[in-house]
Amino acid sequence: MTMKKIRGFTIIELMVTVAIGAVLVAVAIPSFDPFIKKSRMTAATNELVSALHIARNEAIKSRTVTCVCPSTVDTANLACDVINDWESGWIVFTEAGADCDYTDGVDRLIKTQNGNDFGSEITIRSKDLSISTVNYVRYTSRGAPQRSNGAIQQGVFSICDGRGLEATGNNESVARAVQLSAAGSVRSSKKIPVIQSCP
Repeated sequence: MTMKKIRGFTIIELMVTVAIGAVLVAVAIPSFDPFIKKSRMTAATNELVSALHIARNEAIKSRTVTCVCPSTVDTANLACDVINDWESGWIVFTEAGADCDYTDGVDRLIKTQNGNDFGSEITIRSKDLSISTVNYVRYTSRGAPQRSNGAIQQGVFSICDGRGLEATGNNESVARAVQLSAAGSVRSSKKIPVIQSCP
């Protein structure tokens, strides 16, 4: 009777393979950090642009005032925040009155965005007094951004993380800007002169 050789790995070979794998993972994880930060920055930018587009389109479609305001999104008690702190999240709603102050049961909620989705390092601030002093963007039924007193709203939201205005070349930064024009159009930019500064 002949014995068959059993092929397999010895415990030492298995331990060496696991050790090599652990070293490779330890080296690779830090290289994912810039990718994760870029992904969060892009997500925050895209969500803010989307919210502003949704608000403008809804204002035109429903022929009513529509607002976007910063809000610590708590579904039990939604309200517009009184500080220029957009990274906590925001809400989009049609306004029954004119003051862009969300009232549950009176105003129609369209969209909420929780700032926790972007991570704790992201900051989003309005750089223009026509937005930052009232802490909302208000679209008229024609899609024009105007404050409740009729003053035109336009400006820049800077979206930054712990890297600040770190340059990437071509006068661009890792930070982002969302620009709101007086006509109501919205676009994003990586250009340092547009972003201006990070909080």
